[in-house]
This record gives sequence, structure tokens and C-alpha cells, in this order.
Amino acid sequence: MKKRNIFVLGTLIGAVTSLLFSPKSGKELQKDLLKKYEDAQEKIKNLDKDEVKAYFDAKLEDVKASITNFDWDQSKADIELKFSDIKEKINDILGSLEDAKSDLAGDAQGLKEELSDDFTLVIDTVKDTAQNVKNTAADVADTFKHDAEAVVETVKTVAQDVKVAASEIAETIKSDKDENEEVEIEIEKTEE
Repeated sequence: MKKRNIFVLGTLIGAVTSLLFSPKSGKELQKDLLKKYEDAQEKIKNLDKDEVKAYFDAKLEDVKASITNFDWDQSKADIELKFSDIKEKINDILGSLEDAKSDLAGDAQGLKEELSDDFTLVIDTVKDTAQNVKNTAADVADTFKHDAEAVVETVKTVAQDVKVAASEIAETIKSDKDENEEVEIEIEKTEE
């Protein structure tokens, strides 16, 4: 009985499927559907109603027996066991997440300290360089000041030397002038 009912049902499903997916015109499809419908009715008429009823009654009894014999306590225990396993896996995942969070926090703190040390080193280097530049600028200024003072002294000495030389030249010129006047006077006297 079972195989026969399945066969009939499979035939109906196969027929409908093949008709729906076949490339036929509307009239051809209607004729084929009508033919398949008539074939299905014929097969249904040939079925033994008592046999079908007995088959469905047996299936209904199987379902009732499954419900009646269902072990609720065992099912509840199985569900609780599975729930406990899932809860344990979730707790493991949460623990892993907490560990990862702690690791990340530690890494972040270490990075912060390392960067802080690096920034402190950079700041100290910049300060030292600025101080060196300041000291070098002061040294250069002192050197220029000293050199300027030396130049001023040299200029004063040269000016003094020039003054003395100019004085000597003036005296020499005056003396030569006086001599020239004397020579001119003598020449005039001799010419007279």
C-alpha cells in the first residue's frame, strides 16, 4: 500500500512539474493538464479506500505513540546539557575576550610609556640643541665684539700713526718751505 500511494503522489507531482516547465502553447498545456488530471482521477478511483484509510490510521497511531512515549525528562535533560555546553562555550569566548582586552590594555600602556619616553627624549634633544645654538650664538657675538674692539683699537692706532705721520709730513713740508724761502731769498740776493 505504501509504495503504491507514494507512486501515485509522485506521478501527480512529476506530471504537474513537467507540464509547468515544458515549452508548450497555452492550448497544448491545457490539453496535457486535462489528460493528466483525468489519469490522476482514474488512479485515485482505483485506490482501495480502506487501504488508504488504514495507512493513514497507522501513521496517526505512530504519531500518537511517539507523543505518548516521548520522554520529556530525558528531552529536558538533553536540552539542559546542550544549553550548559553552549553556556560554557560562551563563557570561554568571554574569557578569551577579557584576556584579549587585558593584553590590548597592557600593549596600549606599554606603547604609551614607550612613546612618552621617545617624546621626552625628542624634547630633551630639542632643548639641548636650542641651548647649544644659543651658546654658539653668544660665543659668536662675543667673538665679534672682541674682534670689533680689536678693530676699533687697530683703527685708533692707525689713525694715531696717520696723525703722527701727517704731522711729520707737515713739519717736513714746513721745513722745506722755510728752506725754499731761504733759498729764494738768497737767490734774490744773489741776483741783485
